[in-house]
Amino acid sequence: MDLERFKDVLNGEACLFGNAINTLTTNPGEIEEKVKQMILKIGHGGGFVLGSGSPITNSVQPENVDAMIAAARKYGRSYSA
Repeated sequence: MDLERFKDVLNGEACLFGNAINTLTTNPGEIEEKVKQMILKIGHGGGFVLGSGSPITNSVQPENVDAMIAAARKYGRSYSA
C-alpha cells in the first residue's frame, strides 16, 4: 500500500498506521533503512504511526522486530533530513 500517496490524498484529515510487515521479513540492516525512508516520506508533519500493519507471524525473526523498534526510536520524532 502506498501510504505516501494516501497521506497526500487525505491532506492531514487522518492518521496513517502500519506498512512495515514486508519490511520485517528482510534483515536488520534493510529494516533500518526502510523504516528511515517510511518516516521521511510519511512521517513529516505528523499523522503517521509506524507498525507492522498486520499480525506478526512466526516467520518474522524477533531481531527484526527489535530492529524496527530501534530504527523508530532513532529516526522517529526528532529525525529531520
